[in-house]
Amino acid sequence: MKNYRKKFSVEITTAIRDLQEIGVEFPQEYVDAMKRSEEDRIRQKRLRKEKRAQQEQDFWHKDSDDVFAFIAGYTGGGAPYGITWEELGIEPYASYEELMEAYGRMDRQREADIPDEDEFWEEYPAL
Repeated sequence: MKNYRKKFSVEITTAIRDLQEIGVEFPQEYVDAMKRSEEDRIRQKRLRKEKRAQQEQDFWHKDSDDVFAFIAGYTGGGAPYGITWEELGIEPYASYEELMEAYGRMDRQREADIPDEDEFWEEYPAL
């Protein structure tokens, strides 16, 4: 059964049906057990995927809140400071991809605003 499934890349129910069509007999208990096993495997895979997604979400948003996309620190009085969602131009708790794209845009904008060395010294010759 396992080799058939692997060779033809089919689910267990398809493999059982195909093999039964060509005359292979399976006890009903075996078929039921295989179906339950496959359902459990699919459920566990979904749960792992959901857990991984939640861990990623928690990781990327551990230093953020409804106002700040990234909290760099806190003032002596306990107020947070950092980069706001509004500054990034995205909705709070955006996906990782949206967050990285927004940071990339911010970096490109910052680089465009930095004068080159000659412009700096022309503007501030006494330094």
